[in-house]
Amino acid sequence: MIAQVARALCASTLFLINLPLYLLSRHTPRKRERWVFGAWFGQDYSDNPRYLSNYLQARHPDIECVWLSDSRTARTRAKRDGLKVARRFSPLGYWYTASAGAAFLCTGRFDINYFVRPPIVVNLWHGIPLKKIGNDDHVTSIPRWKKTAFRLFPQFAELSGPVTVSSLIEAEVVASAFDIKASDAWITGSPRNDKLMPRASREIRRIAYLPTHRGEGVGGFDPLSTLDYVSANKVLERIGAELYIKKHFYHASDAAGVGGFPRIKFITNDDIDSDLYNFLNTVDLLITDYSSVYLDYLITGRPIVFAPFDIDDYMRSDREFNWPYEDVTPGPHCGSWIEVFGQIEALASGEDHWLGARASARALFHSHVDGGASERIYRATMEAISSVYGGGYGGS
Repeated sequence: MIAQVARALCASTLFLINLPLYLLSRHTPRKRERWVFGAWFGQDYSDNPRYLSNYLQARHPDIECVWLSDSRTARTRAKRDGLKVARRFSPLGYWYTASAGAAFLCTGRFDINYFVRPPIVVNLWHGIPLKKIGNDDHVTSIPRWKKTAFRLFPQFAELSGPVTVSSLIEAEVVASAFDIKASDAWITGSPRNDKLMPRASREIRRIAYLPTHRGEGVGGFDPLSTLDYVSANKVLERIGAELYIKKHFYHASDAAGVGGFPRIKFITNDDIDSDLYNFLNTVDLLITDYSSVYLDYLITGRPIVFAPFDIDDYMRSDREFNWPYEDVTPGPHCGSWIEVFGQIEALASGEDHWLGARASARALFHSHVDGGASERIYRATMEAISSVYGGGYGGS
């Protein structure tokens, strides 16, 4: 209780200090072509904001893209790609944000400098919400002191849109979760999915295991604790494949994994240059549990094996699902690693009974499969800027 009060006092003091800057920034001349980007609480250079900013650099160089991050590595990578960079809460970070025409994030307000947020903040989010989020999430909860602070200080008002989505069914979920108007759910697709390419089936040589987090990285069941690495390595040798294991962002600081098995490799964001979707294009089969990454991977048309080992406990302790899990997961459901590798061997031998189910799921969750999400978001943002400022836009 004392710790919660202390955090509330510290946060309130910080919000109060920044309140005059927020009010002042509402009258700062905005530069129409300056857009700021951030991802994963200002700690990474990745996900939808990265893919969108890279697209804009290549196709719309008149847009000044600025990446905000507290990570030196993230800033170095963004600068390498031609973006301007700044720490979120540095004087330069404040200036870029206060003078920007728009901002883009993928997890929440703290991806960018939200003390002086731009008038248009586009939530690109970080995946089609298989799990309930926002207002619809009744399992996890936001501490009371945070809710109070967000209500009291206008610069921390909940995101009111727009939010980019990939389909009508996702738009309905997002509108409820974020309490936004239906028109603010932009059915554009996700910039990160512009990288994914459909491909005819081929031999299974590269397998990826991408589990979701438990408890946002705090405690919970570890699916890898039950993996028999010796047996798994033997199966992989038999079929001539390799397994790449990448833990969720929230678990990135956990021990890397078990060594000594040449067919099993643990990888990090650094290993793939924080470019998960370029990596996914090289993957022949995906294993996951409740990660929405499989909904993106549907675009490729390649096999998916589901490993919901702890589904009952997960739904009780972590998240509920927006749709019945069995109805929207087109692939074999396995209760153990033994079953997972049995299914992998079957798929490697050509026994794929899920082609039609994957195609149906792709049609349901993706209104566009054309690699054009970034361009649609660019056009929608330009329209939103014009709508806000009209002919009297106060920028250069």
